[in-house]
Amino acid sequence: MEDYQFLESTFVELINSLLSAGEIPGLYTPDEIESILSPLREESSQEGFRGTMIQYFAQRVKTNLHIVLIMDFTRPTFTTACQSNPGFFKECAVQWMEGWSEKSMSKVKKTFVLLIEY
Repeated sequence: MEDYQFLESTFVELINSLLSAGEIPGLYTPDEIESILSPLREESSQEGFRGTMIQYFAQRVKTNLHIVLIMDFTRPTFTTACQSNPGFFKECAVQWMEGWSEKSMSKVKKTFVLLIEY
């Protein structure tokens, strides 16, 4: 996603929550979350996970979700977006570059990537 696609600060806050906690609070109803968590119970038990099913689900989201954010630091909202959303820097690998090549994209190892483009 490029920054012009998510100009609303609420969307940026949702991405920050997803990066930081592995979930977006209130995204699912109790019935929906139960149907998501039920199939994971046996798997979490086999892995010896100690914690709640919500924590297990969030851990799996953080492990398996890949997000690429491309932000232009010349935009007036750049500094505010970064300062008010610490997940961008705590959970992301920041790559300062002018463009992506296939080789550079294949080297990205982190689950979450924040790209800041010139």
